[in-house]
Amino acid sequence: MATKTTNAETCFIGVEFYDKSKTCIGNKTKIGKGSVIFTNVIIGNNVSIGKNCKICSGVIIGHNTKIGDNTVISAETIIGNDCSIEPLSHIGRHNTIRSGTVFNNPIILNDIDDE
Repeated sequence: MATKTTNAETCFIGVEFYDKSKTCIGNKTKIGKGSVIFTNVIIGNNVSIGKNCKICSGVIIGHNTKIGDNTVISAETIIGNDCSIEPLSHIGRHNTIRSGTVFNNPIILNDIDDE
C-alpha cells in the first residue's frame, strides 16, 4: 500500500513523527505543518493531511483521502480510499470509515469500545 519513508524530517518539514521507522507513507502525500504522526501509522498514496492534525498509533489511511486541518484520528482507526474529512473533525478509536465516505461538515465519532 505505502512505502516506508526513511527521511521524513526532510520530506515533511514541521511535522512531528514519534518513530519514523514505524511509519509508512505513500507517494505524493502531503502532511501539514504542526501535525503529529504517532507510531505504526500507514498512509496511502496521494493523501492530504491538513495542518495541526493528530494521527494516532495504528491508524491506516487509504489512498486519495483528504483530512482537513485540526483533525484528530484516534488509535486503531481505518479510513478507506477516496474519503474526505472536514477540518475540526474527531474520529474516535477503533472506527472504520468506508471508502468513498465524504463528511461535508466537521464530524465527531465516539470511540468504539473493545468487546
